[in-house]
Amino acid sequence: MSFLRVMLACLIVVWAMPAAAARPILAVFDIEIRLAKVSPTVRSTLADYLAVQATASGRYQAVPRAQVRRRLRKSRHESYKRCYSTKCQIEIGRQLAATHALNTQIVGMRNKCLLLASIYNLRTALPGSREP
Repeated sequence: MSFLRVMLACLIVVWAMPAAAARPILAVFDIEIRLAKVSPTVRSTLADYLAVQATASGRYQAVPRAQVRRRLRKSRHESYKRCYSTKCQIEIGRQLAATHALNTQIVGMRNKCLLLASIYNLRTALPGSREP
C-alpha cells in the first residue's frame, strides 16, 4: 500500500465532511486495521493527519490526540488501542466533551486498501447526523 495514496484518501475524507455553522468538536480515534499490513506508527500518523486536516478544513475543532489516548488509558479498557467499537468511541467521546467522533478503518482487499470513515454525532449516536 502506498503511503501517499492513503494520505490522499484521508484528505478526500476530510474535505467530504459536511460544513456546519458552529464548528463541532471532533474526537479522532485510532484507525482500525483489517486484513492489511500497516505499522502502528503509520496508523497513528494517519489518525493524527486526519485530526489536523479536519481542523485545517475549518469545519471541525479536534480534541488533541494525546488527550484522546490519555482518556482511553484512564477508562481502563484492556488496551486503549482496542476501542474500535462505535459504542466505546461514543462513550469516550462524550467524556472528552466532543460533539462528534471519527471512526476510521483501513481494510485490505487483495492488493488494494479501502479507507472507511464515519462521523458519529455523539448526542444522537447516529452516523452523519447534525444538530437542527
